[in-house]
Amino acid sequence: MYVNNNPSVGDTLQVRITAKQSYGVFVRMPNGRDGLIRLNDISWQNQAKILGQLSVGEVFMAKVIKELPDGKLNLSRRELLPNPRTLEVGTIISGVVESTRDFGLIVHLGDFTALALRQGLYNIPYNEGDDITSVVVENV
Repeated sequence: MYVNNNPSVGDTLQVRITAKQSYGVFVRMPNGRDGLIRLNDISWQNQAKILGQLSVGEVFMAKVIKELPDGKLNLSRRELLPNPRTLEVGTIISGVVESTRDFGLIVHLGDFTALALRQGLYNIPYNEGDDITSVVVENV
């Protein structure tokens, strides 16, 4: 595995949560360096709820968004997730089927869910946990 020993603003790398606080999470980068993901950089919405769902030891991708004068790095998980407010019609997005209903599927997309109506599924059988790739037809 390649380890970026000197990550800089704009770099995307895998991080592991080492501690949680009310204002965010501390993470460790592959080079052993620590960084901070502030609460508002955890998710596009419901930041406190998402923070509560994250666990020490959890691994995910994050983007370096700021280097402080003392060399410390601020990172963002949010920057690598789809923004539910700005998803445009025609955008192709991947997710996981959270549940099936008579009217369609509830699909988990990052930190939010969406509805895939049954009439747009072309009789393809989906089950909970299945990966699904969809096209945004409406964003309300």
